Amino acid sequence: MELARKGFAFLSDPREKAWWAKHGLCEFRLLLRRRRFGAAVGYLVAAATGWRIYDFYLRYLVWRYGNGIEREIWGNKMRLDLSDNGISRDLFLYGGREQVGTEIFEQELRRLDDENDNGLAIEIGANIGYFSLIEMDALGEGAELVAFEPDDRNVELLETNLALNDRLDAASVERAAVGPERGTAELQLSSHSNLNQVRSKMSIEENHDTGETVAVDMWSIDEYLAEHGRAPDSVVAVRMDIEGYETEVLRGMETVLRADGPTVISLEVHANALDYETRAELLDRFDEHCFEIVAALTESITADPFVGRIDAEDLQSLADYERAYNLILKKPR
Repeated sequence: MELARKGFAFLSDPREKAWWAKHGLCEFRLLLRRRRFGAAVGYLVAAATGWRIYDFYLRYLVWRYGNGIEREIWGNKMRLDLSDNGISRDLFLYGGREQVGTEIFEQELRRLDDENDNGLAIEIGANIGYFSLIEMDALGEGAELVAFEPDDRNVELLETNLALNDRLDAASVERAAVGPERGTAELQLSSHSNLNQVRSKMSIEENHDTGETVAVDMWSIDEYLAEHGRAPDSVVAVRMDIEGYETEVLRGMETVLRADGPTVISLEVHANALDYETRAELLDRFDEHCFEIVAALTESITADPFVGRIDAEDLQSLADYERAYNLILKKPR
């Protein structure tokens, strides 16, 4: 029945379903490369029947080890919560996330390390620390990190993972969301911890919403830097994945965008949640402050070897793109 349903869906929208099939093939290939043969078989069963039999194994691990299980992920020790349907399970199964984009971002950060003795990285929506650890490794010993994460469930693992890698002393973990101004926000919780989102007109529908919301503190980046005595030009890297709220964040990050650089910014643009005018505004902000495209690509767990690179002549040409994509930018010195 599941195969028949997917067959009819493919006939109704072949280009869209072919895109998802390509990404599914990439994930399956990665499971085989990592010798996770049980997970690979479970992947095929889920594709054919809709039954996620591998979940039974994950539940067994939760029963045996509790919610926390440690693994080496991208060269760092990480504690993962397998009871969460989101990034912890992805990291456990695949050993990484957004492989191609992460490699490009890491390479740009290492170039920054060659140019600067120290610098400040800002992680917006830090979750459990996967990207935070990669940023600190790439920027070197003198680097500092400010990690914003509004979900208390994630903050505990974030601090644990920074401590496991002797990075907690160089990091400031802020239990807060980021937006256009200082205040409070309503955080919409998801069954996938990396898909929590600040409730707004840009909220993404069908984001595994649990129906639960919590009030959280909110900073703008400009106000945070000013209150903590940090110069905007000390910021060398910013990364955000905030489920459609990126335009609002940029409105409160003007001093960092204006700074001389060098600066590298990585963000997921949830173009599917934004209308054309909002997408154009977001890209305009980068364009007017002389940021250049390093890479624009679509991938989930990994798109290797079929990475979906977007052929963009300039930033404004991306305004017509209506699918979520990762955008890596840099402002040279």
